[in-house]
Amino acid sequence: MTVLGPCMYNRPISQYGVIVLGGGCAGLSLIRKLVQQNFDIPILLLEQRTQYTHDRTWSGWFSTEQLQGLETIPKHTYTSWSFTSASKKILHTSEEHAYCSIASGDFYTDTLALLEQSPMVDVHLDIALDDIEHLLANKSEQTVLIDTIGVTQKPHKREVDTRTTYQQSKSRGMSTDCEGLWQRFAGVTVSANQPLFTPDELKQAALMHDMQSNEHGFCFNYILPLTQYTALVETTFFTTEALSAVYLQKQSIAAAKDFFAANTDVNTARHHACALTFTVSEEGHLPMQVNPDKSSMAYASTSGIILGGTIAGALRPSSGYAFASIQNWAKKVAEFLVSENSQVFEPYQHYSRITLYLDRIFLAALSRYSTIAPQLFLSMATTLSAKQFALFMNHQAGLLVWLKVIWAMPKRPFMKAWWSIGRKKDTLNAE
Repeated sequence: MTVLGPCMYNRPISQYGVIVLGGGCAGLSLIRKLVQQNFDIPILLLEQRTQYTHDRTWSGWFSTEQLQGLETIPKHTYTSWSFTSASKKILHTSEEHAYCSIASGDFYTDTLALLEQSPMVDVHLDIALDDIEHLLANKSEQTVLIDTIGVTQKPHKREVDTRTTYQQSKSRGMSTDCEGLWQRFAGVTVSANQPLFTPDELKQAALMHDMQSNEHGFCFNYILPLTQYTALVETTFFTTEALSAVYLQKQSIAAAKDFFAANTDVNTARHHACALTFTVSEEGHLPMQVNPDKSSMAYASTSGIILGGTIAGALRPSSGYAFASIQNWAKKVAEFLVSENSQVFEPYQHYSRITLYLDRIFLAALSRYSTIAPQLFLSMATTLSAKQFALFMNHQAGLLVWLKVIWAMPKRPFMKAWWSIGRKKDTLNAE
């Protein structure tokens, strides 16, 4: 791999067989798989950022196949995960279907080190969107474009930058549409001068701690032990408001103080005189909307273009999870590019039409009745076993699990949400 400066290329643009637009999770995951398969066609990666630093933690319940090729990346594994409200706590435990998290900084470092071994990969950082469009005019007609940021979409549809603030996204030309429900958070890394967790607690993730509703919407605290002395704490909001980074950070710091103060009461000796420090480590703004016009869209190659990442529907609207789906997509695209027989990339759908339709009903209910949100998630966690919950969240659940989830939901709010979606569809058709 060669890292290129402005206007510098190892080869003429026309000699690259694959050009990847955007070096985030999707772009890097694909190139990583191609290098691992000894892909022998020149690849150019065009990325806007000037350097790679940690900006996100990717988590979920991953299958063995989804983690294939990622073995060298450090991971945190949690065999238990919990859901709590003011009055109830549900704990899931599964050794076979553990919850896993990957720090983006570790992913970037490991992936770039792997790419460094390949003479076929060139990386161009600090490139503007307008410069990308200019360069593409000189590519070969046989070049396959992998677009993960929306440069090739007409009219231009910039990606939603899930890593930055509303104001930063606007200045970079990214989507700033705040209509509908969003998942917003700012994570802080908490460090202490004494152990925060016992060895057993290091395997327990608080996925949705202290679930409640306030004037901004539904919120909860996401707490991941990283070491005995450090943790990631994020207060997450499902909201229609454009909450500021400062507000989100303050909420996360307050949540961390409350959480570890509560633990102090349980074991005063272990937490006595424990000093906490906080470092802002990540921020996210994830759209939780299903576009009814695109909910059944399959993203295939058109004129040598393959869409990937969030602009291609990798983000699950109801959860914000995308890493597992991106790995599935990267595997399919890599197989297509390596194959000498394939001419057109087959239509790729991250999530089924019925999944997105049910997500839409769920989000409509969540948006209209945010006060019952804790009940919704606790009911789901109570109804499903740890294994069933893990499979459901990784989109591997069968019909029985789906029926159990639907049955666990309160009927009246969901019937009203379903009815409102139908009315909106009728209105749109009439117009």
